[in-house]
Amino acid sequence: HQMCNNCSVSHVRIALGNVADQVKPQGVRCPNCMASTTPAQDQGFLDGSVFERLVGHRSYLEPDGESFSAEEAERLRRFVKEAAIPPERRFNCVNIRCARLLDVNIQELLT
Repeated sequence: HQMCNNCSVSHVRIALGNVADQVKPQGVRCPNCMASTTPAQDQGFLDGSVFERLVGHRSYLEPDGESFSAEEAERLRRFVKEAAIPPERRFNCVNIRCARLLDVNIQELLT
């Protein structure tokens, strides 16, 4: 689906605020597919290439109107990558200042 940059920036920023529901291993769920009765396997996603394209664009729908940043694009890419980690391989860094999600294969560590 085609979306203008203005609406795309707003949509991916909303996804940053609701990562568990909006960000999947394929990317950020397409708002048009979410609003329709499109079966899950046929839904579209905004991926890393879209995040990169949005850097520097503004959303005039938001009160501050700040440009979409490279940091926001990087956070979205990281969340997409993390969404692809199977639950049994999800571990967090033990440093309380970090707590970054890690992909750990316990079976490999035990052999």
